Amino acid sequence: MKKLSIEIPKYIENLFEELEDNIVYVIHYSESEFYEFDIKANHLEYLIKNKSIENNFQSVIRSLKLHLLEQLKNKNTTELTSFFEKQKIHSDTFLPINRKKEIYNQYLIQNIASGDESILTSNYNLSKYERQFIKLIFDEYSLAYNQLNKELSSLKSQFISTPTSLQKPAQDTPTFENKFDNVSPIEIYKHFKNGLVDKGYLTVEELNEYLKAAFELKTTPEILFKLKHTPTKQNIYTVFYTYYKDVAQKKHNTQEQYTALLGDFFEGYKTKTIQTNWARDYKAKR
Repeated sequence: MKKLSIEIPKYIENLFEELEDNIVYVIHYSESEFYEFDIKANHLEYLIKNKSIENNFQSVIRSLKLHLLEQLKNKNTTELTSFFEKQKIHSDTFLPINRKKEIYNQYLIQNIASGDESILTSNYNLSKYERQFIKLIFDEYSLAYNQLNKELSSLKSQFISTPTSLQKPAQDTPTFENKFDNVSPIEIYKHFKNGLVDKGYLTVEELNEYLKAAFELKTTPEILFKLKHTPTKQNIYTVFYTYYKDVAQKKHNTQEQYTALLGDFFEGYKTKTIQTNWARDYKAKR
């Protein structure tokens, strides 16, 4: 039996579209197995008995999962959450019952690739065998789609839902190196934990990811951090203004780089807007 070889893009945007696109490979390798050995048996019976189509779909899912694992390893919590939310939308869009035409087109593509262009003629009628074969592909694809959903759910739990025993410690120990200014990492951590985590705006994990990005890497993430349940933006301005004025004790001409700690890293905040507030000698509420 030939080993199934599929094409996977460097970055998977839509896991379910990749599964559907690989139907053509499943058809090709399933049929190749039958004809390669000149098997004297009913084609469909052989495919069903030997689970050829099912096994080839399993190979596709394994390849997609391995590729996805590598892709997810370097994402932060915000990026992971966004990715899994998008896959839920894609899952609904690519529900097999709504994609019968696209699955049929995969069968056409494989036949054309095999040199059978007669299937393109307007008066071409599918034979009984072809109808049964397409139904078999559809049924096995539906099972593969359901399994992929389960695999995705398992990956989501693995990357986002952490066991309670691992959520503790909610330690007050910083996990970053400060390359931004001269304040000790412990002071920075305590200030922002008090202002953001203890108020319920960020989790400890998100705070650690933010501090590493802003103070150590000094690089804006692809997906900005998101503050939750904030009463007003002024509450958040206060946290960052007091860090700038009281903790770091910086002068007026350094405001821009400190306003960027909020504006460049969090969704819904603009560095220029924050800077305007601070330029007017913004009065932080104690």
